[in-house]
Amino acid sequence: MLDIQTLLIVAVLAALILAWSMGILFRRPPWPPEAGYWSAAGLLIAAGAGLIAARNHAPDTLSIVVANLAIIGGETGFLAGVEVYCGRRPGVWLPAIVLMSTLAGLLAFTFGSFDTDARIVVVSVAQAVMCGAVAWFLIRYVVRRPGHHALDGIAALPFALHAVASVGRAIATVLYDHEVGPFLQAGPIQAAALLEAIAFLTLVTVALNFLIISRERARAEDVIWATGAGTWDWSIARDVVRVNARWAEMLGFTRAELDPVTGRQWRSRIHPADLARVERHVRDHLEGQTPIYEVEARLQHKDGHYIWVRHGGRVVEWDADGTALRMTGTHTDVTAGVARAQEIQAQRNLLAKLARQIPGVIYQVVLGPDGVLRFPYASDGLQDVFGLSPDAVEDDGAMVFDRLQREDRARVLDELRHSARTLETWRSEFRVIGPEGALSWYEGHATPESLPDGGVLWHGLITTIDARIRKRQALERYARDLEYAHQQLEDQAAALSDLAATHAATSELLSREVATKNRFFGIVAHDLRSPLTALLGLTDLLVQGAETKPAAELRAFAQHIHDSTRNLYTLLEQLLDWARLQMGSTAPRARDVPLAPLVTQALLPARAAATAKGIGLEVNVPADLAAHVDADMLHAVLRNLMSNAIKFTPTGGRIWITAGVAPDRDTIWLAVNDTGVGLDPAATPDLFNVAVKTTTPGTGGEKGTGLGLPLCAEMIRLNGGTITAEPGADGIGATVRVTLPAGQDAGQDEGVHGGATPSGDSVAASM
Repeated sequence: MLDIQTLLIVAVLAALILAWSMGILFRRPPWPPEAGYWSAAGLLIAAGAGLIAARNHAPDTLSIVVANLAIIGGETGFLAGVEVYCGRRPGVWLPAIVLMSTLAGLLAFTFGSFDTDARIVVVSVAQAVMCGAVAWFLIRYVVRRPGHHALDGIAALPFALHAVASVGRAIATVLYDHEVGPFLQAGPIQAAALLEAIAFLTLVTVALNFLIISRERARAEDVIWATGAGTWDWSIARDVVRVNARWAEMLGFTRAELDPVTGRQWRSRIHPADLARVERHVRDHLEGQTPIYEVEARLQHKDGHYIWVRHGGRVVEWDADGTALRMTGTHTDVTAGVARAQEIQAQRNLLAKLARQIPGVIYQVVLGPDGVLRFPYASDGLQDVFGLSPDAVEDDGAMVFDRLQREDRARVLDELRHSARTLETWRSEFRVIGPEGALSWYEGHATPESLPDGGVLWHGLITTIDARIRKRQALERYARDLEYAHQQLEDQAAALSDLAATHAATSELLSREVATKNRFFGIVAHDLRSPLTALLGLTDLLVQGAETKPAAELRAFAQHIHDSTRNLYTLLEQLLDWARLQMGSTAPRARDVPLAPLVTQALLPARAAATAKGIGLEVNVPADLAAHVDADMLHAVLRNLMSNAIKFTPTGGRIWITAGVAPDRDTIWLAVNDTGVGLDPAATPDLFNVAVKTTTPGTGGEKGTGLGLPLCAEMIRLNGGTITAEPGADGIGATVRVTLPAGQDAGQDEGVHGGATPSGDSVAASM
């Protein structure tokens, strides 16, 4: 049955094998530092058990040796954990030291010639050598690389104490008897035991602290992992880079495939186009020109493609001369972000290309709550139109409006403020002073939207309208010219119309003149020739029968000659009057003429003819009635009208002459009524037309010339009056009515104003 000593020996030997295996395995893909700390804790616990066994089995002292060997194994595991934590792989020296210490211990057990003291000395010396070597290596790290890792100095302390204690134990064993009592009670032995206890406790405390720190570091690495960043630790002097698993994963590797990475390998994975830029940023940081190293560059993936990585880091260790020794940092995969940025930039480039094709400016303008105008975006056309770069107006848009023509500037700003208040679309036309001082027309169009801070943002476009303005101005000129031409055409059309009217009037006048001439020559050829022929025949008869004809017959011939001569005279007189009127040689000399005396005078030649035919004459003309006329022409008109009335009134008939003032008081009227043969209604319109012959024989066989009424109409027209003829009731008699301008002494007799034909009871004068 195995006793406790045998079991302890087996446990210690197993621990030594584990320590040895760990030292070898740490040369392979590194384990977490916690593995070393836990193994150290287990071995130290085993060492404590060995020491307790040594107290109970002192004569054998085997447990003391085994316990010390367990301490060596525990310290080895602890040192391996420190190395890994500090970013180093355990060097070859660590397994070598453990191997030599273990072999020394095994030799102490194997050869029976070694007594207990010798075994203790061998183990103590081996332990002192191993602990001293470890302490020396750790202190060398601190001395040669100040600030490299404070943990190296802390870890060196328990190893140094343990080395001193082991040396003390070996010396004490040689100087004192090996019996347990005196041996254990000796001062040097107790001092060595005390030192070992202190070293043991220090080692346990440091191991536990390292375990806590390692866990905190693991948590930090978890956080870093969650950010997607890969970490790296670059030993600049050795040009070795330690990376975490995330860093390797970004490039498609495992950590075992890359750890450690040399700086040369790292640089070889940088894209050739980015290498110089990365090296420049690294150099600037190493020389202290920048506080941190930061750059974006491409790294080659395991499968050959490149990913975009954001590099960031800083120097964390310097030597006494200020030379950088160690640099740490992170690498973050930003391929997706760069792709998005490139896509956005591509869209911006596309927008810029499209904007350059537009003859104007695409822009955004903001009117802030403070009243300041800014242009967050403006296309490159801003330079062509306003002579300003988009960057220059990003925070100061006033410069754009300063380029507007002074007469347009205030109006455009007022329109923009109105659009800001009402959020209505802004449209305006304005002139811009270009980069070379040329004045050009542009049109602005923008849609507003309100901003959360109370400002207003417009999205708009400014385009040139020079060509449109020129066309508009040309059209306005054309419109004015067209309007002028139209007015000229209208004037010419009016002139042509007047000319046509004049031509028509002239043609009508010529027609009348021709008709009048023809009528005149017809009268001359017929009416004048007939009386002359009759007169010539009568004179021939008178000459031939002067000696043979009785006196009564000769007297009758003489009477006929007299009547023919009178008629011929009357015809000639009318022809001469008509001819003078047609030639315009007789112009009316109008004046205010009392009408009553003129009527009385004009009736004197008609008395004999009226008496001879037994015709009664009645006159009713107010004494104060006056007309503004040519007295001679009115006298001739009255004479002709009375002659016609007597001519066509049978024996026993009556003739009335009346006058009065028209209702408008600017005109007087005069009427000649008779009870003669009347008028043919069909022939009435042509009575005053000289071109139409309307004369008929009188009731006594009197002959007319056909010129009397046309002559009267012409004279009345020249005096500004009118003349009309109307048949009487039941076809008996006729009325010829004349209107003339009233004179200053026009009568006021209301009884005369009505113009009715007076009865016999109202006759003012009777003849």
